[in-house]
Amino acid sequence: LHYPLRRQRQMCIRDSFNGMRHNVDGNYREALPYFEQAASLYPYNGRILHALGTTYYNLGILNKAEEILQKTTRYLIDANTFYNLGLVYSRAGLFSKAEEEFKYAVYLIPKFTKAYYDLGYLYFTQGKYDDTIEQWNKILEIEPNFPNKYIVLNNLGIVYQKKEMPDRALGYFLEALQLVPEGDPIEKEIEEEINKIYKSKLEK
Repeated sequence: LHYPLRRQRQMCIRDSFNGMRHNVDGNYREALPYFEQAASLYPYNGRILHALGTTYYNLGILNKAEEILQKTTRYLIDANTFYNLGLVYSRAGLFSKAEEEFKYAVYLIPKFTKAYYDLGYLYFTQGKYDDTIEQWNKILEIEPNFPNKYIVLNNLGIVYQKKEMPDRALGYFLEALQLVPEGDPIEKEIEEEINKIYKSKLEK
C-alpha cells in the first residue's frame, strides 16, 4: 500500500528537480513537461504549481500561466506568485489586474523591490508619472546601495524628462553616470540625455 505512494513521491521529486535544473539554464520548454508531470502527481502542491505557472509565463503561454498561478494561490501564499501574476496581467495589457497583484505582493513583502520596480513601470507605460516616481523612490529608500541603482536613477531621470522638469532629471542622470559600470551600454544613453539637457539650456 505504501510503496506506490513512496514511488509517486520519488517521481515527483525527480520531475521537480529536473524542471528546476532546466529553468535555471533558461530552458523553459525542456522544463515544462517535468513540471506538468509533477503537478499531475501532486495537483495541490503550491510550490510545484508556482513553478509550472511561472514556466508557462516564461514561454509566453499567458492563459495557462494565469490559470495555474491563480490555482497556486489556493494552496500557497507567496508574494512571488502574486508578483508573477502581475507580470502575466501586465504583459497581457490588463493593467488594473496587474496593479492589484503587484500591490498584494508588496503588502506581503514590504521590501519587495522587484515588485515596486514593475509597479512603477506599469504606471510609466500608462503615463502616470507621479505614481511611477513614488514606486521607484521606494526602491532607493529600501535599498540605497543596491547594485543596479544606476538603472533606477536613470529611469527616474527619464520620468522627469517626460514631466518637463529638466533640472530634476539632470540630477538623477548625473548621479546615475557616477555609478554606471564602465562599458555598460546605458552609459552612452545617460551621457546623451545629459548633453540634451545642457544643449537645451544653452539654446534658451
